[in-house]
Amino acid sequence: MDNIYITSMVMILRLGIGVILFRLALNPRYHNLHWLAAVFYLNFINLFLRDPALFPLPLILMIVIHICLALFTHTTFYQHRRSPVAWIIGGFVVVGALPFFTALGGPLFWGVTPLHLMCAINWFWHALVAWQVWRKLRLDRSIEDWIKVRYTLVVAYATLMGMLFLLPVWRSSISFVGLIGPVGMMVGLVLQYLAWGMPAALRRHLNRNYRPPVTDATALNVTEDDILRELQKQSR
Repeated sequence: MDNIYITSMVMILRLGIGVILFRLALNPRYHNLHWLAAVFYLNFINLFLRDPALFPLPLILMIVIHICLALFTHTTFYQHRRSPVAWIIGGFVVVGALPFFTALGGPLFWGVTPLHLMCAINWFWHALVAWQVWRKLRLDRSIEDWIKVRYTLVVAYATLMGMLFLLPVWRSSISFVGLIGPVGMMVGLVLQYLAWGMPAALRRHLNRNYRPPVTDATALNVTEDDILRELQKQSR
């Protein structure tokens, strides 16, 4: 990400979205957003650690970032249910240690290292569980439209981020191809903000055609957490 303008935009997005998510996480109902806010804050700091002399700080920070992402996936989608989070964290610890003890820390294919591969797996896991929730919500008329859109956005940004870790676009010297990675990163950042920090005006717009199928106010008083808990019961 050598273009100073693109780098500056990414830094502003990461810091700004991190602040927004942190403020939302102050609400006990959204305490899980602390993990996602940490992902943005740490990624912001990571942009200052590009000097090779600082190694292994960037490597360690990247591992911590993805452990925070794994914990966000776990606390958001699994709530009191077993998940592969321990395996994901263990995988990051192992691939993080490889460069120090063996030659296996080098590229596997297309310049993709074991750490890149592990990062992609983490994002694809995030996309998979979001897709599973979306698949169950999409035909449920009692669920507000903006909630369905949220999970569509999660699937989109998580898939995009996973693909970016597998493609050699970061290492290309061709100007157009070389922009795919940074631009894709900015798109992913914006989608993450829209999914988890969605402005109230956008929620109202997405719900403009929504008509609840019941009129009983008590039946409508269902939170998103209630929905996730019910989906987890059904999946057991």
